[in-house]
Amino acid sequence: MKAKKIAHKVAGGIALMTLLVFLSATLYSELIGNYALIAKVKSSILSPGLFILIPCLIVTAGSGFNMAKGSKNKKIKAKAKRMPFIGLNGLLVLVPCALYLNYLAQSSLFGFEFYLVQSVEVVAGLVNISLISLNIRDGLRLSKRPTQKEQPAI
Repeated sequence: MKAKKIAHKVAGGIALMTLLVFLSATLYSELIGNYALIAKVKSSILSPGLFILIPCLIVTAGSGFNMAKGSKNKKIKAKAKRMPFIGLNGLLVLVPCALYLNYLAQSSLFGFEFYLVQSVEVVAGLVNISLISLNIRDGLRLSKRPTQKEQPAI
């Protein structure tokens, strides 16, 4: 069980950090306005970025659901409810946006369509960062040892 917890924590942390790097690099390249840098960032998000992020999300979700089996804990249930939104947002919004933005950037098509899709990607990325952060917060609260006040009376 300890290995699952470690894998869960490490993979979740790497997933969050990867999303933060994606968002930071995207915003930085956009603010600099260098199209070559934007194209490089979009390419790097696809590879190696998604090859890091996707396995980490799979490990985090799989180990989390495995450890949560049968739990009645409200924090665990809240974490489990967030995971489908994180996964679907990634699969149905973030990955298609990343693919299309890379195509547009590599084709030097930095017009209205690029920035519209870029805006969708940033908002969807912020949603996933928020949801993963909430899961980490709840996980940290779950792993705390109860204080004297929280311990049940014997």
